[in-house]
Amino acid sequence: MHDVEKSIAGLAWHAARSEFNESAAEAAVAVEMYRRANGGAMPETLAALVPDYLPAVPKNPFVPGAEIKYDASREIVSSGEMHMLIRPRERKR
Repeated sequence: MHDVEKSIAGLAWHAARSEFNESAAEAAVAVEMYRRANGGAMPETLAALVPDYLPAVPKNPFVPGAEIKYDASREIVSSGEMHMLIRPRERKR
């Protein structure tokens, strides 16, 4: 792979990472809103948040046509490449 190709591939990966971070943050906010509205219960799927909390399940920027993954038991969203904890830790006082 030539330097230019490496640079383009690197830029594409960074763009996908930024898109995932934005989508994961949007999903995390939606999950938290759902949790607060439902007595602390976590949604079983991201699809359960549509349309009340999300306009659609976020797409996975690393896998064309796929959605980001959500694991309610581990409280994470994932692209397969990256993971994001979606429930904030309790603050120490």
